[in-house]
Amino acid sequence: MLVNNHAITNDVPYQSVGGSISTGEFGSMMKEMFDPAAEADFRWERWGKLRGRVAHVYAYRVEKSRSKWHVTYEKTDDIVPAYHGLVFIDRDNNMVVRIVFEADLPVSFPIQQVTDTLDYDLASIGAQEFMLPLKAQVRMRQGKLLAKNDVEFRLYRKFTAEAEIKYDTPDALPDDKTKEQPAR
Repeated sequence: MLVNNHAITNDVPYQSVGGSISTGEFGSMMKEMFDPAAEADFRWERWGKLRGRVAHVYAYRVEKSRSKWHVTYEKTDDIVPAYHGLVFIDRDNNMVVRIVFEADLPVSFPIQQVTDTLDYDLASIGAQEFMLPLKAQVRMRQGKLLAKNDVEFRLYRKFTAEAEIKYDTPDALPDDKTKEQPAR
């Protein structure tokens, strides 16, 4: 569970470097929580404020039998736990601005605590604004050891290419473009 500071190259899969690894921050976490098959139980918790915006805060719980979230310890122990957490929804635009997942782990599991927090914010891409991941933080505790992964999402860009297809037939190439010339 230790966090390693190894550089990951194209030749080395990220899973092989060891340490704590998280996935799903870009879209899977939100899908998992709001998927009707998860049958998440939502209830009003309180008002909150993030990045200067007022948010509705709801607590939720997903039972183990409906969970798809995997917590793996050293590639040997894998568990799909029940989990609970909070979801913050911007009062003015009704968009999710934070999701918190907290695993309900059995006492027998080597890791005692896993919390995954994902923040969203508006990001400009081209001339439009989109609600996109801003930062994810995963905290895992094993005994007295606390590992923390911070992932930042930024520098979103719009990449475009413009092409035009024309069906006009150009003039034939002149012979001097393809004909061998005499050496002088």
